[in-house]
Amino acid sequence: MLANGYKNIFYIGGIYNESGCAIVTSEAKGELSNIHDRQPVLLSENDIGSWLNGNDVFDNLLNRDVNIKEVSNHVNSTRNNGIKCIKKD
Repeated sequence: MLANGYKNIFYIGGIYNESGCAIVTSEAKGELSNIHDRQPVLLSENDIGSWLNGNDVFDNLLNRDVNIKEVSNHVNSTRNNGIKCIKKD
């Protein structure tokens, strides 16, 4: 468990049809809004049923409690992998 009581696993809200799929985003909340205006809809295990039933989970605690950590610009390339991606420049 993380310090805030969440498990280390979370889910991301998405939609799909025969043409493809997309990650659903919402307005960024908290500190994250200083970096970008939107964020993926994050779901805890308890939110999955609500999400699948079409209920509003856009303002759940998990979406408001995103921790921010500065990382290296090395993370900006999909070719890069490893510890250098999560180290601050």
